Amino acid sequence: MTKTGQDAQSTIATAIPTLIGAILAGLLAFSFFGFTIDDALIPVRYARHLASGDGYRFNISGAVTDGVTPLPYAFLLAAFAKSSAPVVLLRAKLLGVAAYIITGAVVGFGTLGLNRATRFSVLATFAVALPSAIHAASGLETSLATLLVALAAFDKKQGNESALFGGLAATFRPELLPAMLVLTLFTRASIRERLVGLLVASSPFAIVLGIRKIVFGHFTPLSLAAKPSDTPHGLTYAAAGLVLSGVLFAAWPNREALTKSSRYRAAILSFLTHVFVIVFVGGDWMPFARLFAPILPVMVLAARELAPFVTSRGRDIRLGIAALSAILMSRAAIEGRHVTEDRQALMNEARSTLEGHTVAALDIGWPSAVTEEAIVDLAGLTDPAIAYLPGGHTSKRVDGHLLLERAPDFLVLLTDHPATDDATWWQTSFSRAVEWRLANDALVRDSFVLRKKVKLRQWTYLLLERTEAQ
Repeated sequence: MTKTGQDAQSTIATAIPTLIGAILAGLLAFSFFGFTIDDALIPVRYARHLASGDGYRFNISGAVTDGVTPLPYAFLLAAFAKSSAPVVLLRAKLLGVAAYIITGAVVGFGTLGLNRATRFSVLATFAVALPSAIHAASGLETSLATLLVALAAFDKKQGNESALFGGLAATFRPELLPAMLVLTLFTRASIRERLVGLLVASSPFAIVLGIRKIVFGHFTPLSLAAKPSDTPHGLTYAAAGLVLSGVLFAAWPNREALTKSSRYRAAILSFLTHVFVIVFVGGDWMPFARLFAPILPVMVLAARELAPFVTSRGRDIRLGIAALSAILMSRAAIEGRHVTEDRQALMNEARSTLEGHTVAALDIGWPSAVTEEAIVDLAGLTDPAIAYLPGGHTSKRVDGHLLLERAPDFLVLLTDHPATDDATWWQTSFSRAVEWRLANDALVRDSFVLRKKVKLRQWTYLLLERTEAQ
């Protein structure tokens, strides 16, 4: 065989697993393309204001505020944010899917040199990592962080480039930093390599910390104050995520592998570190184990490194249990595929009432896409004054006086059982403390009247207008 023929054959051998990984990722991501998160519209609003020259601010008439946890993300979106909020969200979703397809290609490329059975097990493990696939098209930064983690984990040289990828991942999801530092530390042999790797991995995060301190006056994201740590919730969240993420079962710790494979050991320790951090930060309110999504490529790496230490039967049992876990999550995630459509219908119906008015709401994503006027953020995610009030992001101590000081034209409340008499709109159940407190505040009752009800599946949004007397 000629050298040219050998090169062509080598190229094909390299391209096939890479392509399989990319196709698998694309199929998974597009299967859940209809999923999104209301909060995805927050960085979209920041990005649109950046693109229009109004600066890094949630409200054009308001101050510059640290309302996006991944500081670089809104600036990245600003490159294609000169359009309406729904269009920018669609572009953000496509960006996430593209990132996940590249993640699949990275995983596929990482199977080069493996036998067919091991390659199948690695790709199967990637396939059952459903949180990563589900959140790929959410419109948030999750998929970008997942890609960077995959690049850090699957870099065969484990040089400074992989450390940099891990550090960049932490700029998009700050809770990833400890896991990326552990991965960097335990995939290097010499003390010098470890010290340099830790320095490289921590540098992007340190730069973001410095920028935050200079611009906003604090090192940590505003979301940390708006959503204070809740360890009991973190434990529940972590337990559910461990069961539903699938990959834990596919790469369950193996004593021999822990002893003989440094990369397997590094992957397991990195993953366990991330689980501890999730518990410490109190988990997350977003569905489908969002905080687990970016770290799952590390467990796919663990599955690859584990292969030589388990029998084919043991591998099949692990993958079978992981598949059952994925099936459980996919059954719930099927409903999530309608979220984007539902949110668009909600915005279309509410626009005629809210457009051109200032709005106070706990869910600020969709109202921010309906009106260009100021949004009063009752969760404090974009408002430092409310963020530092006592309570969690759904239980901030916002009362009628504070609300009326912000002078909203409309107040939006969410209920699962609206009152039959619109005149007594407050006689209903409000599951979130902020809304319950405002609905039971006499000043709010006297100041707002119900103008419209907008139904969202089993929930109903009440659009309350401030009376002229106020």
